[in-house]
Amino acid sequence: MTDRVELKRSARERLRSAQPSAFLVALVFLLVSLAFDFFAKKVPLLQVDLWGMQQAMEEISDDPGLLEDAEAFLVWYANALEQNTARAGKADLVINAVLWAARIIWAAGFTVYSLRVMRQGSAEWGSLLDGFAVAWKLLVIELLTGVLTYLGCMLFFLPGLMISYSLRQSIYVLLDHPDWSVFRCMGESRALMRGHRWELFVLDMSFLGWIMLCVIPVTMIYVQPYMNFTQAAYYNALLAEQSGAGQRWDGPDGGKPPWEY
Repeated sequence: MTDRVELKRSARERLRSAQPSAFLVALVFLLVSLAFDFFAKKVPLLQVDLWGMQQAMEEISDDPGLLEDAEAFLVWYANALEQNTARAGKADLVINAVLWAARIIWAAGFTVYSLRVMRQGSAEWGSLLDGFAVAWKLLVIELLTGVLTYLGCMLFFLPGLMISYSLRQSIYVLLDHPDWSVFRCMGESRALMRGHRWELFVLDMSFLGWIMLCVIPVTMIYVQPYMNFTQAAYYNALLAEQSGAGQRWDGPDGGKPPWEY
């Protein structure tokens, strides 16, 4: 059983001492994340408008008489936009898939930063890009977790929630073991979370007040790293408990277990 109060206390200590500054890294992380959201909403609409305008200009060059009747031109242009919406829909699917992948990889980079700060007290700016080294495995884990959670929720909400929490440590395990397969990482997460799902749920709920406070945008600069650092500390605590139970550490390159840093 982990001490929730102690986990959050250690996370707050790292918030104050982290190098580079946790608040500055969080600001960069959030700004890039907002940029992803902006493009997800705006780019397809711009494409529809540009395609429609291009087709309109081509039509006008063939029939300048359209300019003499503004009403007819506006009706025609509206029809052109409607026709091009279907074309933009395909582009929308591709763009959103790329942005979905970018968000996951970018979030994994912030997780790497959080793990290194909680273990060593410092990290490099380049940690934010470390997710690219295991990009396809990250995406497969996220996709499989989403599908399995969805199937569980179809049976009843509780099985889906249990599956989601059983697989919560999969990304952390992958980041510690980039050479492991996706299924091995997910299996290790299930082993780590056995008997701890309710405990992690309570830890998540303890941040509910902070999450509600995020309606004030500037508070995210504090809340985001606070939550990530606490989650990283929780993962480290699970590893330490596993080691204390006599399970062997099979870390990369024969290095020290992360809880000994």
